[in-house]
Amino acid sequence: TTQSIHLAAKVTWMCCAKGCHPAMGIPFFIDLPVASTATLDHSTQPLFEKFRTLVARPDPSWLATVKREQNHVLLTLQPPVPSSEIIQTRDITFFTLDGQIDSNGEQYARLLAGGKIQLELPLAENASVHATLTGVVSFPAGWCGNAPPLQLEIAPSY
Repeated sequence: TTQSIHLAAKVTWMCCAKGCHPAMGIPFFIDLPVASTATLDHSTQPLFEKFRTLVARPDPSWLATVKREQNHVLLTLQPPVPSSEIIQTRDITFFTLDGQIDSNGEQYARLLAGGKIQLELPLAENASVHATLTGVVSFPAGWCGNAPPLQLEIAPSY
């Protein structure tokens, strides 16, 4: 006999890019099978693997530095290995986790010497001064050559 567990929650999130779109108290539920031993479901395992790679996580091999200027922030990223094959910088986007960056403002990315990538990010109108810049840098086409998509969680100190 297969047993299952019913998980239920009301979830809230904010999705920001060119604008911010909140979702609050959305019902979510899922029934998951429970067994005394684990068995791999070959029909769903590839989906779990694919989406696990899209979850933002820190990578200590990347060096991130940040500098606050009058109306913007300069975020500089140094990849673990300099590459001459860095993808188009227009595909790189920063998603703020602490509200410092204006999600509706234009972001500009450029390549610097040594394979570094610099993002110029607009400050939010009422951004308070923080000790760090917390967010996710998205490289949807990977950061170079044949690299897979990357969602890099960062929190460099000012």
